[in-house]
Amino acid sequence: MVQVLSLHNCVQFGNAGLAVLVAAPLPSLASLTLSYTAVTTTGLSSLSALSSLTQLSLDSCSVGDAACRVLRRLPCLASLDLSETLVGDGGLDALTVPLTGQQQQGLQLPPPPPAPPTPPNTNHRTINQGGRHNPHNQEPIPAATASDAAAAAADSSSTAVSATRTSPFSSVSTGVLVPGTGCARSSSGSGVGAAAAGLAPGPPTSLTHLKLTYTKVTDEGLSKLSLLVGLQHLDLDSGTITDAGLRHVTGLSALTGLDLFSCRISDAGAWVLGSSSHLKNLRTLECCGGLLTDLGAVHLARLTALTCLNLSQNPRLGDAGVQSLAGSLVDLQELSLNHTSITSACLRDLGALSWLRYLSICNTRVSDSSVARMRSRAHPDLIVKHSPALSFTRM
Repeated sequence: MVQVLSLHNCVQFGNAGLAVLVAAPLPSLASLTLSYTAVTTTGLSSLSALSSLTQLSLDSCSVGDAACRVLRRLPCLASLDLSETLVGDGGLDALTVPLTGQQQQGLQLPPPPPAPPTPPNTNHRTINQGGRHNPHNQEPIPAATASDAAAAAADSSSTAVSATRTSPFSSVSTGVLVPGTGCARSSSGSGVGAAAAGLAPGPPTSLTHLKLTYTKVTDEGLSKLSLLVGLQHLDLDSGTITDAGLRHVTGLSALTGLDLFSCRISDAGAWVLGSSSHLKNLRTLECCGGLLTDLGAVHLARLTALTCLNLSQNPRLGDAGVQSLAGSLVDLQELSLNHTSITSACLRDLGALSWLRYLSICNTRVSDSSVARMRSRAHPDLIVKHSPALSFTRM
């Protein structure tokens, strides 16, 4: 049975093809990638028939807030990529609104499908001199017509279709398993109260991975995130998100990964994150909006569970901030400080991090000779990416 289907970059695939796909017998389809296709909000109206979906990517599709009302009714949805769509505050609200009892009864929960084969990990973000790795720079899937895709899906005896571009999220969901289904449900007392009132908590607590890169969501719209209590990874990479939006993130106690790459986060926002008592499980953080200073690094150093940290493109971050990070983040394995004001002096502090295996310090005031000395003394598996800033001349 088809479990994984990727139509990434199939630019000729649109609403008509999706309608045929949904009508096909695909009871075990768990992962569907529609990124960079011609699918629109209208075409998603029948998507709720794919009730086994746990992963869905709509990256760069012309879908808006109305689409989220359909996505809200997918009972097992754990991973949702809405990057570069037209989804805004209204869409995020639709993803969290309670379902009525009648709507919940309309959901036909399937038996749990067998686990799909684990794809190779191609999602490690390589941080180069330019800052971040574009996950779309992989070999594109040749464009297919709607009839081609539908014909492949209709053959229910075919083997699983592996995705050339794997989803950036895992399919692990949280919550209590409903007997006879593969779906996670909330077991909180508030959920019981909602059900008694004719409302069902449902899918909001099944979402564990949400990607909102360059959407229309604003700081205030993020207030609905507090209802997605099972979120483990959240991507808010956008130049419109600021310190004000972070107060809606700090209560997500299950969060292990937070991407604020282009967000306009200052030292005040770093204080909001560092002082939260609910982010003690945060392992990965990216904050590269250019406003952080050494004081911001002091605040972030309180997130002591961090193993991967990217503070590139913050030109006012220097050696004092790195010293604070190295003194507290003893489990750090990956660190990127590209385009900052650090010098060779900070390498002594970084060299003391026994678990550090990847260090990127391109376009900084660190000299080649200092990097060579660090490599000679550090763990043999440590990878150091380095190029001096153009304005830096070694004395």
